[in-house]
Amino acid sequence: MYQDQSRVDRYSNFKILDSIFKNKSYNSYLIVGHRSADIDSVSASIILGLFLKRVFRVKKVTYVFPEGLSGKTIQILKYLRINPNYLYDISSEEIKKYQVAFFLDVGSSDVLGEAGAKILNSSDLVKILVDHHVKTSFIDRFNVSVVDTSASSTIEIILDIISRYSPPTWLKDKYMKLCILALYLETNFLRYATPYALKWIIFLMREAEFKFSDIRKVIRAEASFSEKLAYLKALKRMKVYRGNNIILVITNVGAYLSQVSSILHRIGGDIILVYTDKKKQCRVNIRIKEELLREHSIDVFRDLLKNMQEISYGGHKTLLNIEYKGKASCKKFIGRFISSFTNYLENTLSTKFNEISI
Repeated sequence: MYQDQSRVDRYSNFKILDSIFKNKSYNSYLIVGHRSADIDSVSASIILGLFLKRVFRVKKVTYVFPEGLSGKTIQILKYLRINPNYLYDISSEEIKKYQVAFFLDVGSSDVLGEAGAKILNSSDLVKILVDHHVKTSFIDRFNVSVVDTSASSTIEIILDIISRYSPPTWLKDKYMKLCILALYLETNFLRYATPYALKWIIFLMREAEFKFSDIRKVIRAEASFSEKLAYLKALKRMKVYRGNNIILVITNVGAYLSQVSSILHRIGGDIILVYTDKKKQCRVNIRIKEELLREHSIDVFRDLLKNMQEISYGGHKTLLNIEYKGKASCKKFIGRFISSFTNYLENTLSTKFNEISI
């Protein structure tokens, strides 16, 4: 079998998941993604559905993507000629016809939409979470959870799981290509790919005879004009701080928070905080180098955010996304948050951050 078993064995709840797969009385599954599902959520759902039908002969698998799919995801599916039959919504009566519900790539209850919330609130289902985002008490709402924040995508975890039973050589080429494109996009064009993600990409590219030149025909890494403009605005507005040899960058941008923080992180920032203070989209994006996390035991989720009110958040080990939903002004929240975050870093890193001119 292709996949290294050591990683799958780290999933503490895998034995329970295994018993669910092998339970013959479970013959109807719901697979739920997040609102306006991206390629990671959709590819993980489709591959899991194919796996359930092919390996465990499940009779009924239904995909639910509240509010449909993102524009980029639709383009990729059209290119691959994949047309998943999915529901935007589902009635409470219809939910009762299913025994098990998988929730894939769901960072928090906020991204489930009305359809996902109905399924999550059903007391008749065995509910399973598979994800690579950091979780809080949200995780307690599931019977089984397989969460690996060291993974770079949810499709990576799904491939790890199904490879325990059968190497995914049975997948048709178009589904292998779907996995490749999902891994490529979710890792920001391989910049944040884990060794496992890279192994999967190499393996699937070889099996499907898919080249990097083929990937570039579907996915263009070039930024749009508006995205380039966001980078330039972020550079113009940014403030740079130094504490010991650690560089902290803070900047304001109207859009493309994740892309901007990725660029600043890649060109030298150790800790990046990008925010937008638009009234209805008050958000913060933070990236922290993995070396700092390991060396100083930094855990923003645990230490800083647990007592904050009126926010929703999620992310990975090195990435944090925050959205403010309170009634106070966004600018006041951003000011308070930056102050709290800087104080937290100074205490954790035992340093003082001073602004420097560049």
